Amino acid sequence: MSSNESTLPTLWLMRNSITLRLFLVYDLSTADRDACLAELNALLQSNRLIHTVGRRLPLHDVALGHELSERGEVLGNIVLDIG
Repeated sequence: MSSNESTLPTLWLMRNSITLRLFLVYDLSTADRDACLAELNALLQSNRLIHTVGRRLPLHDVALGHELSERGEVLGNIVLDIG
């Protein structure tokens, strides 16, 4: 397994009867994609969607941002500051 791959706590998931259903966003129908976007927007508006900024970089360091992401060196989002 490469360093860019995630591992799942399978034993914990099984003990807690948690099922994961994975899908590709690109395979969603237009109606399903619209429903997902509406739900995400509602979560954003209610401040219930939480994300972690792992690193902020100026726009001119966009290549570094890609490298950090590909190497898996940053936990959270890499944000590019514009301006």
